[in-house]
Amino acid sequence: MIIKKVLNHNAAIVMDNQEEKVAIGPGVAFQKKKNDVINIEKVEKLFGDKQSGSSFAELLTVTDEEDTHFVQELMSWLASDHNKQFDDASYALFFDHVVHAMTRLKQGKRIQNHLLHEIRTLYPEVYELAQKAAEKIETFIDKDVPAEEVGFLAIHLYACAEIDVDPQAIKDETEAVKHLVQTMEEKLQTEFQKQSMAYEGLIQHVRVSIRAAMRKESLRKPPSDLVALFEDNYPDTLDVIRTALADVKKRYHVLIPKSESIYIAMHVQRLIQ
Repeated sequence: MIIKKVLNHNAAIVMDNQEEKVAIGPGVAFQKKKNDVINIEKVEKLFGDKQSGSSFAELLTVTDEEDTHFVQELMSWLASDHNKQFDDASYALFFDHVVHAMTRLKQGKRIQNHLLHEIRTLYPEVYELAQKAAEKIETFIDKDVPAEEVGFLAIHLYACAEIDVDPQAIKDETEAVKHLVQTMEEKLQTEFQKQSMAYEGLIQHVRVSIRAAMRKESLRKPPSDLVALFEDNYPDTLDVIRTALADVKKRYHVLIPKSESIYIAMHVQRLIQ
């Protein structure tokens, strides 16, 4: 593995089996120059994908070396202690997100995260892990990491565990969940009790419905007696839910089967009774 270009002490563009790649690892390019041989044992991540490798190399050239080293250590900790496996694309995306988050925090900039409550409800375990990662970031930059930033860290961490899913897809899915629930609240002229098992059940079921629709996966239909029960006893609730589903279809181009309104109504009724 021969160095083609040193990016910083912790990264270099290399030639490996006649292919150009990006090698990263603590001190992997320290005191190295073009045409030097890299110590393979120091290579922590090797980017073989040309597009992601090129974008990542560009990011490394403008990132402070101390920041680069910290994020590499953070991601190594996530992999070794919490079994978070990053492919080339998710590694580059998470690295980029953390670098820019630290830059914002150092500059005293705050971001809004209107999906924070949904993120906490849908992904509680990964949100807890994101809080631990945020604590490490706080120690490194000596700045508080607000919950809004923790929420976005959680989305990236969740996405890395999904096959062929990027953080934007998770964000779109979560936005659709929030919009559907808010639309139902508005039309029912109520506010659901957020800190309740019933609300968590609603959120989780709506997430499953929306994800299945986005991925064009089939869903189990409710039995006919359950459909009759809700259509006879809760027609107003069903009308509201079906109107909300139609709005989600128009806004997000997601078609959720009409039959799902029965299951959603079961959760809604628990919240409004």
